[in-house]
Amino acid sequence: MPLRVRPSIMILTLSLAGLASPAESFSQEQTTADKVDTDKTGQVGTFRSEADLVSVYFTVRDDKKRLISDLAQDQFSVAEDNHAQAIKFFAHHSDVVLNIGVLLDTGTNMSWILGEEAQASALFLTHVVRKTDLGFILSYASRVETIQLPTSDIGMLTQQADSIARGAAIGLPEQGSPSPGGLSIPGGGTVGINGKRVNEHREAHLYDAIRVGTLRYLKREIGRKAVVIVALSGDSGSES
Repeated sequence: MPLRVRPSIMILTLSLAGLASPAESFSQEQTTADKVDTDKTGQVGTFRSEADLVSVYFTVRDDKKRLISDLAQDQFSVAEDNHAQAIKFFAHHSDVVLNIGVLLDTGTNMSWILGEEAQASALFLTHVVRKTDLGFILSYASRVETIQLPTSDIGMLTQQADSIARGAAIGLPEQGSPSPGGLSIPGGGTVGINGKRVNEHREAHLYDAIRVGTLRYLKREIGRKAVVIVALSGDSGSES
């Protein structure tokens, strides 16, 4: 069941994204799939389902491999088995909702490094996240913490990103006080949220942070999804 998208003059690279809701669908297609099942009595039944909308995501480049992003809907045609299909919804890639998470490596007590991370992250979120998008912030060191839940409030995102420069999300214990979210234990040190002793040496649970961000905040979202990592080094100590 070949599916072709033909622009008026440009070259297309096509990738099918499977079934989707109408809000993110780019082309319309009528398909019917039959499944034959046999129950315990040996009787044969037929299960039938229809897909009225199929999303087709693609990029367009010119003859010099440069991306083209300003083409209109009337410059495209969609055909299946040489039969023209109606384009029900059309949107440029930049118009699709963006769900983005920023993971900040806070496994250091050097405030100037945290300040650099905070400034860069706040600037990035200000330029990227729109009113229709969602952004969230995690910090990671000897544990993973949610600094900001998904929101489109740019002011809130930048404010929470700046908070790591004030030590609000530092993953190592502050001098003279137990680490945030930890409990004091005899002989010094802390116990983290998983009940394990927190190692006061350099830790960076990067893979754990990626797992938390993608499964908790991105998996069920619709649209474009991205994770941006601001790291001081590679992973160290993750259980994932």
